Amino acid sequence: MMTAPRTSHARSADGVSLAFTVAGDGPAVVFVPWVPFSNMRMEWQIPLLNRVFEQLTRRLVLVHYDGRGTGHSQRDVTDLSLEAMVSDLEAVIDRAGLSEVSLLGQYNSCPHAIGYAACHPHIAVPQDTTYLHYS
Repeated sequence: MMTAPRTSHARSADGVSLAFTVAGDGPAVVFVPWVPFSNMRMEWQIPLLNRVFEQLTRRLVLVHYDGRGTGHSQRDVTDLSLEAMVSDLEAVIDRAGLSEVSLLGQYNSCPHAIGYAACHPHIAVPQDTTYLHYS
């Protein structure tokens, strides 16, 4: 099994500390967490997800982060608004030094990804899905 990448931290505009990891090589894909359920370190320990992540990192830069109030990010938060979540995504992308990203939103994180993409169309770009083929 691949070991989880080193955890780094970004700080959102309102000062919330956000834990994130970066692994792989290629175009960047950010997994937008579905708050309030994210724990990126635990996800790397699940054998099936670990295999998927390993395959993806062969073709992509994979960015994971725990949403505010969850996982390894700051827990004592009060603002869970859409604006705060978009600001968190912006902080992680900026801290990771990424100039272009594709966003993978799921369930209730889709509005966060859409909100970010609407405000940053020059950074959030469509992804060629052939990179995401899992074999």
